[in-house]
Amino acid sequence: MGEDKEGRNWSIIVRDEYISKKHWHNELEFVFVISGSLFINIDDILYEIKEGETFIISRGTVHYYIEPEGKSKVCIVKLPLDFTSGFSKETKEYFVKFYKDVLLIKKDQVMQDIFHVLQGIIGRKNSIIQESILVSKIIDITVNLSEYPDLVKNRVISKSNNDSEIMERMLSYLNEHLNEKITLTEIATHLGFSESYCSKYIKKKTNMNFLEYLNNARILRAEEILRTTDTSVTEIAYMTGFTSIQSFNRVFKSLCDVSPSEYRKRLHDKNHDILDKK
Repeated sequence: MGEDKEGRNWSIIVRDEYISKKHWHNELEFVFVISGSLFINIDDILYEIKEGETFIISRGTVHYYIEPEGKSKVCIVKLPLDFTSGFSKETKEYFVKFYKDVLLIKKDQVMQDIFHVLQGIIGRKNSIIQESILVSKIIDITVNLSEYPDLVKNRVISKSNNDSEIMERMLSYLNEHLNEKITLTEIATHLGFSESYCSKYIKKKTNMNFLEYLNNARILRAEEILRTTDTSVTEIAYMTGFTSIQSFNRVFKSLCDVSPSEYRKRLHDKNHDILDKK
C-alpha cells in the first residue's frame, strides 16, 4: 500500500515496499527509509539503506531496487535540477557539482524532519504550494549537508549517463512509441547515429543491450498500469508494445519473477490485508 503524488516535473512516492527494475532518469532521486531497510543496486553494487538514512541518486545513474527481506516503508522524491534555473551561475554550478555523485546520508533528525514535511505534501491540493514546499525542502537538504559534511556516510562516483540530453531524447522517443514496434534502426535514426554506434552507445550508457533496455521500459510501464488501473492483462500487453500475450507474460516473469496476473493479485491481497488490520 502506498501514496503517490506527481506534479508537472516532480513526484513523491510513499510505499510500504518498493522494488523496481533497472532504469535511469534525468531527475535527482532522494530516497528516505522511514522504517525497515531498503536495498539499492547502483552500477551492479548493492547498498543497504537503513531506517532513518537517506540515499541521493545522481542524474543518469543506472539503478534498481530489490525487495527487502522484512517490512519496510520508504519515501522517494524525484525532481530535475532545473529548479535552480533562477539561481546565480555560481549557485547553479554548486548544485550541479554537489549532486554529481551518489550520496549515502547518515541518520539525522533534520533530514527526518524534512522528509516528514515532504510526505505531508501528498495530502495538499494546491499544486503551487506543493511544488514550492518541495523545492524549499530540497534546498534545506542541500544547506544541511553543506554545513555538516560529516553527515555524508559514503560518496559513490557512479557511471552516470553524462550525455543526458541524448539519453533523454531516446527515453522520450521510447515513451512516445512504446505501444508500437520499435527497432534499433529507428532509435539510431532518431538520434542521428549509425545502428552499430547506437547499439554500443546504449550498452555503454545503460549496461544493457537494446532489447534489454526496451523490454525494461515496456515492463516498467506495464507495472505502472497494473498498479493504477483495472485494465486487462491482454490490453496492457498490446498497450506496451508486445505482439502477443505469451511474449508479454514471458518477459514480465523473467524480469519480475511473477506473471502479470500474479503481480496484480499480490498487490490486491496486500492492500486488503492492510485494510483488514485497520
